[in-house]
Amino acid sequence: MKTAISREDYIRLRNKNKNMSNTEFAALLKKADYVGKNGEQFTMHMVEARSIRYKLLGLGNRTNKPKTLDELKMLATEKQLDFYKETNDFTAFKKRVLNRQFDLKRKPRKDYMKKVRKKYENKIGIKAYKSLSAARMRTIRSKEK
Repeated sequence: MKTAISREDYIRLRNKNKNMSNTEFAALLKKADYVGKNGEQFTMHMVEARSIRYKLLGLGNRTNKPKTLDELKMLATEKQLDFYKETNDFTAFKKRVLNRQFDLKRKPRKDYMKKVRKKYENKIGIKAYKSLSAARMRTIRSKEK
């Protein structure tokens, strides 16, 4: 008979089998007739998600660990490396490398913001845009005082 595994049992078993990968641990849980709370059999992804939720980091093979700068540089194209040298913005560089298919169409942040502002001006009108920006600046200046 299959039983839902409790939090304590999961943590105890996972700590006992630290050297197992997520796939191997899922197979162990299947063999022991443990299921998730919805009655589903364990998979590698369920084991990883549960380990993260229970803060059992460092166990098994994490597929969602963050990439380092060196790893990103290995994956990056020449244009992406040039972008990083120009801007020195790690988060934007990381997004561009990991979303490679859209990267080549994108422009640097400054040009992008001009494009967004122009689109917004066309939508509400230049007069309304200037009055809104003036009001925004007044509130910022009043907070600084």
